[in-house]
Amino acid sequence: GNELEALIDQDGDINSADVGLGNDPAGINIFITAANLADIDQDNTGTAGSVGNIATVLQFSDNPGSATPNLADINQLTDGALANTASVTQSGGSDNTATVNQGLATGTGGEFATVSQFGDANDTLVNQNGEGNIADVSQDGEINVATVTQDGLNDDAFIDQVGDANSSEIDQNGVEAFATNSQTGNANTSLITQDDGSASDSIGLSPGAAPEALVVQAGNNNMSTVMQSNAVPGGFNQLTDVSQTGDANDSMVTQSGEGDGFTGTLRAFVDQQDGSVSTVDQTARTGASSNLLARVDQAGASVSVVSQEADGRNARNAEALIDQDGGSTSNVTQLIDNPSTTYSGAILSGNLSATVNQMGGSTSNVDQSIVGNGSTGITAVVNQDTGSDSDIVQSITGDGSSDITANVTQANGATSSVSQNMNGNGQASMLASVVQDGASDSVVNQTFDLELSNTFDASVTQTGEGNSSFIEQADQGVPNGGDSNVTATVVQTGNDNASTLSQFNRGHSAFVEQIGDSNVSDGLQTGVSNTLQVVQVASMNTSTITQSGFQSLADVSQTGDSNSSDILQQSGGGGHDALVDQSGEDGTSTIDQSGRRSFASLSQAGSDNDSMIVQADFDNEAFVVQAGFGNYSEISQSGSADGLGNTASVTQTSDGNASMIMQLGDLNSATVSQVVTSGNVSTISQVGSGNVATVSQ
Repeated sequence: GNELEALIDQDGDINSADVGLGNDPAGINIFITAANLADIDQDNTGTAGSVGNIATVLQFSDNPGSATPNLADINQLTDGALANTASVTQSGGSDNTATVNQGLATGTGGEFATVSQFGDANDTLVNQNGEGNIADVSQDGEINVATVTQDGLNDDAFIDQVGDANSSEIDQNGVEAFATNSQTGNANTSLITQDDGSASDSIGLSPGAAPEALVVQAGNNNMSTVMQSNAVPGGFNQLTDVSQTGDANDSMVTQSGEGDGFTGTLRAFVDQQDGSVSTVDQTARTGASSNLLARVDQAGASVSVVSQEADGRNARNAEALIDQDGGSTSNVTQLIDNPSTTYSGAILSGNLSATVNQMGGSTSNVDQSIVGNGSTGITAVVNQDTGSDSDIVQSITGDGSSDITANVTQANGATSSVSQNMNGNGQASMLASVVQDGASDSVVNQTFDLELSNTFDASVTQTGEGNSSFIEQADQGVPNGGDSNVTATVVQTGNDNASTLSQFNRGHSAFVEQIGDSNVSDGLQTGVSNTLQVVQVASMNTSTITQSGFQSLADVSQTGDSNSSDILQQSGGGGHDALVDQSGEDGTSTIDQSGRRSFASLSQAGSDNDSMIVQADFDNEAFVVQAGFGNYSEISQSGSADGLGNTASVTQTSDGNASMIMQLGDLNSATVSQVVTSGNVSTISQVGSGNVATVSQ
């Protein structure tokens, strides 16, 4: 005959249907057309202790002249200890369609549906209701579409699509679901939705584990969306693994655990090669939300967005790992929000960790924030090669908090901004390190707020090209009771160097080294322990240092070229020292130190030297040595007491020499030696106490 149709209706126990329709696969044409139809209904719900239905459909069609579809429709319902089994095989092409509906009303059995479709406009729909369901769909070639819906305990769904306009959807609503989707070639799309109602999931592979989704897509317009959720009390553990190889990949993973009690252990792994774009959104709320992990590996055009949030008492621990090779761009946002208002050892806000490795176009944004007491720290690591650009923002608000750390390594296009802030009592360290080789630019901004702030730290190393660095470390807390050992190091080698340092309150220390080209350095350390050292080697050097009270020391060495230096250490006074050594070229240096221990030494060698030292009250001393050409020096040290102060010595070695010294009060002494002629001039005026003056020209 031509059109074949099988209609089977079974009601009762141990039903079995086996239907074969189509051309004999051995090649003997039993039927002329491909218009096969199988419709099977099996129902044994009325019998106590009944067992499962079995239905098998085989449809073959190799008739090239027919476009009429194969069709298989199986409906099974059972109420026994064993579940339904349905098998559909459609082979030889044409517009195959297969629908399987299985319902297990009660009992502990498992429904099993397998659909295999080969060629042409395949379409599959599997609906399963009950426990331990398994759906296995295989589609090979042409306009494949597959949908699996499962509602029950321990569901497993497998879809394998090869070639052409593949599309797949798996929807699992139950406990401890497992889904895997494999798509190879052409316009792949995949959607997996899992809503898990278990309060006692385990980590690991199905069965008996957390909701788990695996997606493998190879070739052409891949796209994958996975949504996993658990809203029951104590629910936890979700796993997604997406692998996309070749062509325009796109992946979105959303995981959320929002039930009361412990929620967390959300894990997402994404591996993409080619067009890339990955979004991972993980949220664990209430109770002791914890343990969020996102790992993204991308090769090709790349773009990665990771958002992680853990909320609730004892909320803690989120980690993001991003690896990109290609166009790059990464955004990581991490938040722990612990609403507890009282700190105790039992209330922890955990830690945040983000690592971004980029090769190629680069650009990374990391935003990390902890609100809550007892946090164990924040860490961000960014490694970039080529285009580079990095922005890191880190903050902790709460008592008993620990370290914030940022490490940035950049090569070529480089640019980096790090902003760190702690607000609360009993805090520890903020550490920032930036290493750049290439176009360079770096901003580090660190702030403590309130009492018991501890260590600040910042280190920048820049090698080559338009380097520039700005570091500010500040505390706005209780005056002199907050901030602590502040420290900052900047090393710049080659090209347009510039560095600005601002450090407020407490133990300060700063070291700036600039070697080669248009060096400029600025500094400002206000209040308490100060120390600042600047070494500038050759080219257009300039250094300005302002330290306002106390222990003070500023050491500037400029070697060669257009040097200039300005040091001012003032305010409520301090232990001052200031040493400047300028060797050669256009010189000029000013030191102004006020009140207490002062001491200043200045050595300038060769060319347009110039110097001025002003030191007021107490133990002043000042020495200036200038060698060759336009020399000039002026020292004024004022009315002392305490250790009784003043002493001044100027040695100028020939050429345009001039020297003025004025000392007012107490143990004055002044020596000027302008060595062996040239335009010597010297004026010394000392008023009051043990004056002595020697001038030798």
